[in-house]
Parts: sequence; structure tokens; C-alpha cells
Amino acid sequence: MRSEDITYRVISLDPGANLGITVSEGDLGMTYIKPLHTETVDLNKWVARSCPDLAATFGSRFARIYALRQVLSNVFRKWQPDFMANENAFMMIRRVTAGIILAEYVLVMKMVAYEYDPALPIYGYAPFEIKASVKTKKLSGQKTLVTDALPLLADLDLTNVDITKLDEHSIDSIAIGYCFLHKNRKGNKK
Repeated sequence: MRSEDITYRVISLDPGANLGITVSEGDLGMTYIKPLHTETVDLNKWVARSCPDLAATFGSRFARIYALRQVLSNVFRKWQPDFMANENAFMMIRRVTAGIILAEYVLVMKMVAYEYDPALPIYGYAPFEIKASVKTKKLSGQKTLVTDALPLLADLDLTNVDITKLDEHSIDSIAIGYCFLHKNRKGNKK
């Protein structure tokens, strides 16, 4: 059997209080990737709706972490991914606290993945790697750079999603999934 005939599922995550989630299918020959499901979960709204007392008792930061764990546990159970890809936490000198919170989110995402399958391969990418993989003209700047670049990628099948109706977090999670494809092709591995 050819590797192009064997498919996998990858869950790609854009961490933050607005969590971008995409579940994609691809082939082990790494010839394409196709998002099957994408969404953005507002963890603050999830907490307010599902467990408002938790935030009052332990604080909003704890409550968002709890929500992240619950949301991802459900997504992993439903979609049963073979790989996880995420944007890594990064620090900016002027926003150290935001970097620390982002690192907490990434840690929780990895814990959920481990609880789902201790052997699940996890791939983390820096923001510049993600943007470079989707071939944006610039590596920073306008929020529409990634949105504009995605439809131009011949090996990204967007038939299941309408990117014009997605927010930046869902768009970024699609780009993270594409980065997984790009980085795992023969010749691109480092």
C-alpha cells in the first residue's frame, strides 16, 4: 500500500483565550491536507456559560485553563487525531504576562494530548515558521496576510470550510495544520 493511500488526522491549535481549533485530514505521503472541522472557542464565554462559580472561587485565569482542558478533551475524544500541532508560546518584552499565560495554555494542551494518548506525536511551531510555511509575503503585520495566502496553496483543500466566515484564530489554526504538512514532507524535516 502506498503512503498516499493512508490517511491521518491532525488537530492544530492556536492557543489563547480565543482558542482556534482545526481538525484536518491528510495522507502519509504528505501530498495534501484538508480541514474537516474548524472553530474558535471563546474560553471566557465557555466559563460564563458552563461554570461561572469556578471563576468566582478560583479566578478567571484558573477557570479558562479548566475550560481549555474540558474543551480539548471533548475534541480529542470526538475526532481521535493521530498528531497534534500547535503554535508555541513566545515572549514579547512588553507583554511578559501574556507570554506566561500562553505558555500555560500550551502546557495544558500537551497534558490533554498526553491523557488522550501518551504516545501522540506533538509538533510545536514558532509564529514565523507558520507564516513562512503558508508563504505570506511578510512575516508580520496585517491580520489578513494568512487569510489571503491560504487559498493560493495548491495542497490545501479548503472545500469543507469558508475562510471568509472564519475569524483570525480559526484561520491561524488552519495555517498551523498546513505548517505540519509542510514541515513533515520529505526534504523539509529538520
